[in-house]
Amino acid sequence: MKVAEELRIQLAQRMDYVKKIIIPAKTRASQEIHMNREEYLKHGAYLRLEITERTKLLKSQLDLTCEGILHELRDREDSDIKSLDSSVLATKEELKQISSLLFECDSAMREENDKLFVKSAQELIFKLSSVKIQNPFKPIRPPTFVTSDSINRNAIEKLYGYLQQDSSSALIETKKTLENRDLHNHVKVIIGHVTTLSLTNNDAAYCIRTLPNGHAWVGTGAQSVRLVNSKGDVFNEVFLDFYPYNLAILGNALLLSNGQTIKSIQDGEMTEFYNAAPFYCQGISRTRKNEILACLAKRNEGKILRLDASGKILQKIQFDANGHHLYRSPTKVSESPLNGDICVADSAENSVIVVDKEGNLRFTYRGLKGDTFSPFYVTHDSFGNILIGDNSHFRIHLVDQDGVFLQYILTVEDGLYSPWGLDVDENQSLWVGTLSSKIWMVEYIGQ
Repeated sequence: MKVAEELRIQLAQRMDYVKKIIIPAKTRASQEIHMNREEYLKHGAYLRLEITERTKLLKSQLDLTCEGILHELRDREDSDIKSLDSSVLATKEELKQISSLLFECDSAMREENDKLFVKSAQELIFKLSSVKIQNPFKPIRPPTFVTSDSINRNAIEKLYGYLQQDSSSALIETKKTLENRDLHNHVKVIIGHVTTLSLTNNDAAYCIRTLPNGHAWVGTGAQSVRLVNSKGDVFNEVFLDFYPYNLAILGNALLLSNGQTIKSIQDGEMTEFYNAAPFYCQGISRTRKNEILACLAKRNEGKILRLDASGKILQKIQFDANGHHLYRSPTKVSESPLNGDICVADSAENSVIVVDKEGNLRFTYRGLKGDTFSPFYVTHDSFGNILIGDNSHFRIHLVDQDGVFLQYILTVEDGLYSPWGLDVDENQSLWVGTLSSKIWMVEYIGQ
């Protein structure tokens, strides 16, 4: 048939064009869309970190603005990721349809079935006429976090400090001895030896959990948990696909919070320990009885859960005696080794809220009167005192078990910037992680 012969010639040209141009272009487009999707999600995670860290240093009245921005970011991200996923599916569907029609044409040619060949060829030509090559691929750009005031590098360094380049972990002896400060109620705390170590690659130290042997697990900005000693020597490192902001040690397992779940790492295997959805887990710690306390939060609503070693809920602390919410955004939690009080840093309330072991409110600590206060991390020492990392002025508050301020252990005048992880080891040394990669170790004795 003359029509069939013409179609054969036309199809041969089209098939050659499809094989050499259309299919490679669509394959590249599919790969680029997938890569864009992965990069988009990574950038979204970075944006959340940037927004959250900045907001924690601002006054409490900005909390509602922050929530609005994060909500807008989530909506925008959901919309754009759905668009990217839809583009990937559409591209794959086009490839599937074209490949199917090509196969039908090839089969008809081999069988010399002109009627089937003409039908398949016409369908393929019609399909190809509607195919457009999206080249070059234009990635969807995620939103940019823009502040109302211009913040340049010098302003950031003035506010947060700067990273000192150091190619290896090194022990740095503090040249000065911290002087005893005036104490309330004549309580004396003697500051002894003070040392610092720097993590390799200037990685931030988000959280710290000390061990009886003098070592400590550190959650780092390299998306890893790193086992180090007081000299900075690295004995083990576990790499993750998320940032380890919260860490607890339960037996031989490392527990890490990641969004709405708590993960357990043991013998190189990661499993789910507890799913907190629709709440987000913002802090975890281990108690004297090897139970886990978890800070959960969602949109101006928070609660503390006590979990057993299998992740079963033993206790929920959420409301006071009048039925009001105790917490808005609990970030970190610690249990007193003396009386079992549960101490919680609430970043939305800019306060440290302490309840007894039954969950009854004992007191709320809001820093010194007339001073700004932005607590982000809490822990206890062996005397039952509470140590609080205050990011408003970069200092560590020492407060007794009844909420009475005793003194500052470290301040910005000592060189402390952006304190995050806090823990006290068995030798009564306070470990303080910072965003500037430096870890402080302070020996102090209460009298």
